[in-house]
Amino acid sequence: MDSVSAVTSYLQRLNLRDHDVYLAATTAVLLISAAVVARRETQTRPVIYRAPRPQSSVTEQNANTLVPYPRDCMPGGRDVDTPHGGVRVYEWGPRDGRKVLFIHGISTPCIALAPMAKLLSAEGCRVMLFDMWGRGYSDAPDPKIYRQDIGLFSSQVFSVLASSPLDWCGDGFALVGYSLGGGIAASFASYYPLLVRSLVLLAPGGLIDPKRMSVSSHLLYGGLLPDWMVNSIVRWISIFDGRPKVSPDTAVAWQVDAHPGFLPSFVSSLKHGPIYDVHDRYRVLGEQCEAVRAGLDEEQDTAGLREGRVLLIVGVQDTVILPDETADAAVQAIGVANIEVLKLKGGHDLPIANTQGCVDAIVEFWEGF
Repeated sequence: MDSVSAVTSYLQRLNLRDHDVYLAATTAVLLISAAVVARRETQTRPVIYRAPRPQSSVTEQNANTLVPYPRDCMPGGRDVDTPHGGVRVYEWGPRDGRKVLFIHGISTPCIALAPMAKLLSAEGCRVMLFDMWGRGYSDAPDPKIYRQDIGLFSSQVFSVLASSPLDWCGDGFALVGYSLGGGIAASFASYYPLLVRSLVLLAPGGLIDPKRMSVSSHLLYGGLLPDWMVNSIVRWISIFDGRPKVSPDTAVAWQVDAHPGFLPSFVSSLKHGPIYDVHDRYRVLGEQCEAVRAGLDEEQDTAGLREGRVLLIVGVQDTVILPDETADAAVQAIGVANIEVLKLKGGHDLPIANTQGCVDAIVEFWEGF
């Protein structure tokens, strides 16, 4: 029993007939309780890891000496204040164009999807990208308090949508998710189908069999080691290989050094994000597609997934999200009639290495309906 409970119990045993005495004693107990609670809240108040704030612009003279991911590298940049910290958002393109929201992968910030966004904006789309928590120029709410799961990512998506001067929710939007972002996009669409008009998944997470995790991955991300030790080990693991001169890749190394929330966010996403075995959400997507195609949602003016199908794009050389295994798992979960699978040349860097192929496939998918 703590001190507050002891005092309260003692007062209850007293015969305090004098109203003023009783009131004074009760007030004292309440003040003590408030002080104890306030002290506890102060001790456990979650930390927000602040994103780096480097020089904002790049010139020809200093381009090689600044960060690989300048804040003004894309049009329409803005910082959005949320209860979980600041979020960096980019939005541009025709105001009346098809709205397309991108969700990037686990390590590289949204600059990885900038080439695709640029091409789609040239096709007349209104595009929007954002850095997920702890990546790029977005803050990171303490992962010890706020696990990086679909709930936290969904709240970030809604904050991003609400920050736009345009109405993104009224008529819905197309959602393009890559890698971890693919798992987030699939889960988000399964929970909020009326918001998502079209769903495109690029080498998505969520369908990986946990049995495929290596022994080292189980050790690092299975909760067997304390977070401080995992963060220290991950700091020395090469997340991207082979292309150090490409800005999206070098942005990862920059985050490790410059963003105090990157490594905790990275580890938390691996532990709690929609990467492994979320087939149930993919099955819900299949049911929603069947309902649309069967005309069960005709009374809904803003029925989601209007194509009645999901577009899945994988890279034939991908060694992270294995193309055949991922395609088979997606077809089995969503249903062969509810998904269109396309295998393109490229590895897990598909959106960068084969940008044009991805964009052409997406545009053709939209035009087919």
